[in-house]
Amino acid sequence: DEYYQSETKHILDTIVDSLQQDGRRKFIWAEISFFDKWWNEQTTDIQDTVRMLLRNQQFEFVTGGWVQPDEANTDFYAMEIQLQEGHDFIRETFGEEYIPKYGWSIDPFGYSPTMAYLLKKY
Repeated sequence: DEYYQSETKHILDTIVDSLQQDGRRKFIWAEISFFDKWWNEQTTDIQDTVRMLLRNQQFEFVTGGWVQPDEANTDFYAMEIQLQEGHDFIRETFGEEYIPKYGWSIDPFGYSPTMAYLLKKY
């Protein structure tokens, strides 16, 4: 919660403002757990703005898992559940058309074949 308050919340606040100012700007977001927390704190006007940014393809979800799993050490079930949970949030909040089509991983140890399989499956 401290990291969210000190870092993540401000990133999303700033990005929404910045994207509105220039339609050429684009931004991607991967981890849904922090986005969900931020989303639930927003006014209806900000939520509508985010929906508009999604429609305009300025804001896009990539991978869309609840968290970024440690691909080197996580079992299949844990990886699948967190991906499904993140996609469920996106589907229920924004619609099927915003389920990520692309994956993005910042895991410094590389990709696992399990994650590639799950991204293809979902």
